[in-house]
Amino acid sequence: MPDLAFSSPPARIATAPAPNRSDKPADAFFRDLQICPDGSCVLATAEDRSVSLFALPSDVPDETPTPSTSAHTLDAAWTYSPPDSLFSSAWYPGATSADPAMFSFAVGVKDHPVHLLDGADQRVRASYPIVDHTERFVAPHSMAFAPNGASLYCGFENAIEIFDVGSPGAEGYRLHTTPTRSSKEGQKGIISSLAFSGPDPTSGSSCLAAGSFSGTVGLYDPSQSNPLVDLLWPSQRGGVTKVLFHPLSPHLLFAASRQSSHLDVWDLRNTSRPSSSGRLRRKARTNQRLGFDIDPSGTWLAAGDQDGQLSIFSAQPLPDELEPVTSFTLADKPLGATVFHPWLPLLLTASGTRTFRHRRRRDSSNSSSSESSEDGEVEAVVDRGGVRKERSEELESASLGLWKLS
Repeated sequence: MPDLAFSSPPARIATAPAPNRSDKPADAFFRDLQICPDGSCVLATAEDRSVSLFALPSDVPDETPTPSTSAHTLDAAWTYSPPDSLFSSAWYPGATSADPAMFSFAVGVKDHPVHLLDGADQRVRASYPIVDHTERFVAPHSMAFAPNGASLYCGFENAIEIFDVGSPGAEGYRLHTTPTRSSKEGQKGIISSLAFSGPDPTSGSSCLAAGSFSGTVGLYDPSQSNPLVDLLWPSQRGGVTKVLFHPLSPHLLFAASRQSSHLDVWDLRNTSRPSSSGRLRRKARTNQRLGFDIDPSGTWLAAGDQDGQLSIFSAQPLPDELEPVTSFTLADKPLGATVFHPWLPLLLTASGTRTFRHRRRRDSSNSSSSESSEDGEVEAVVDRGGVRKERSEELESASLGLWKLS
């Protein structure tokens, strides 16, 4: 991947509207994006419970759209609509569209077993059941494959289920994150995010980080008899929505939380100091998940905020590097997902939020007849983060954006 300087704002070269099976156009937006490891396509999870696959360019186009020209529209290769709410998804490690045998991804759907789906035609290749004490299927809120692809880790309330990928249908091993439901020990709550570190240079082993909606980050070594190695407490008490290790410096761990004003960063070589490498400021005073990502070179961290602004930080911050290196406004809605392409200077974003519309009478004493709408009403829009906006026109459609980086 070429060096990125962010000397100029990202240029949007393609876009895609979110599918919507409901009668609420304002709720049509993508909640999550996951790029295939080979960079050939992206999985886009929408608010209407569907997941779509979009092919991505194999090279960066020479021409960049100008204000007088429109960005290219991406068409979905397919859209998969599960029978119930889609909680989580994850690409199989090494997945590539060039190899049908490897081209697959896992999905967690409410009240169903975890399914490994074919990336080309969405057929079920394998199933992995998580069953609770009432014999009902449990869908994981987070998933991550082990780096070697041999195991699938699924996070749900007070537990992580570990499956042998090569033994579909078999029961998994349940790693309880707390001894009992009433216990105050261990890591409590729904495991909302999972991430593996790169292999340790000396031992070759990986560390598993697990974020919880209870507001903690657990570090696990599943090969140990006591797998919980450490329990970290973010500086803000909102539920953790994402954890991510630095791709080249696995001792650096980043976490995003709900209702937060920054990202927390730990240097795992010294976890006695909370957020020992600093806190990266970004506005996220919302319960909506707002993603972030680190570019493959390990130089930059990109994070979207509640106002549609993209902030670029150093991905190896010093304690005094709290502010972004630069920022760009990419949307007028929250950036729910921000993902770097694995080898091209491209960035993908998903913008949008659930909105709640109310109508009220316009005050005729404060507006002339030429300013009033025909029915004398103005629409008040309150997004999921509580931001109130008044508009008499329709909101711009939320969408997936593909951006060219300088």
